[in-house]
Order: sequence, then C-alpha cells, then structure tokens
Amino acid sequence: GDNIHFEPIIPLPDKVQVKTGEEDEEVVYCHRAKLFRLSDGEWKERGLGDVKILKHKATGKSRLLMRREQILKICLNHALTSELHFRHKDDKSWLWVAQDYAEGEPKQETFVLRFKDAEVAKAFMRAIEESRGPASPEKASKSKDTSR
Repeated sequence: GDNIHFEPIIPLPDKVQVKTGEEDEEVVYCHRAKLFRLSDGEWKERGLGDVKILKHKATGKSRLLMRREQILKICLNHALTSELHFRHKDDKSWLWVAQDYAEGEPKQETFVLRFKDAEVAKAFMRAIEESRGPASPEKASKSKDTSR
C-alpha cells in the first residue's frame, strides 16, 4: 500500500517559545476579517486573518492588531487613540486613515476592514468604542446630534 516513509534530511531543532509582544495584553475582541489599503486609487488586499483589540494590562492602552493567517505576519498595528476616526464604508466595512510604517517611513494611508456580515462589523465598532473608554462630554453630545 501507501506505507511510504521519508527520514528527514536534517533534524529540526526543539520548538522555541516565541514572544509575540502580546503577553502583557488582554484580548478584548477577536474576529476574522480582510484588510485593504488604498494605493494609487485602488483597494489592495493587505491581509486576511484575525483582527484583535488588545488592552495592555498595566497601561490600559488599547491597540488594533492583525496578523495574516498561517504566516502570522503583522499587517495592522495601530494604537486606538481618539485621533483614529472610523467611518462606515458599507454594512460590512469600516474605513479609517492612519500613519502606516509598513514600508519603514511613516506614511498617511487609508484602510478598510471588511467583515463577513453587518452584525460582526457592528460588534467590532462596539468593541472599539468600549475599549476607548467613556467619551468626553462634548464628543458624546456631538455623536447624539449626528445620529438623528
């Protein structure tokens, strides 16, 4: 039958414990999504994987982190500050502009995160708002005016 067996040419070293930099953070939100970046007027896919909202246990600061599926290379790492403004692109997608350091030099880039459906997209935005903490009174009154 199919009893084919190959001996490895070189032995693999013992598994090494990898530090991700996420050890001191709590996962507040995690869901699969697709990340796009606007480049020369067209949307280019930057990655598919789990987008996480991480909250640092000591500092309380939150960030948005996404790693590409399987290779786990970081494709998104933005601090969740009040300067980061998410806009509704469509029922399943959120758009924002942020400094991007992927090419080494900081560059203003436009991103879109697309989820599988509208419910997941809404849950993401709720998690973003919760992780930022209570809004200042003037921001709260502004958002009330625009929502009606």
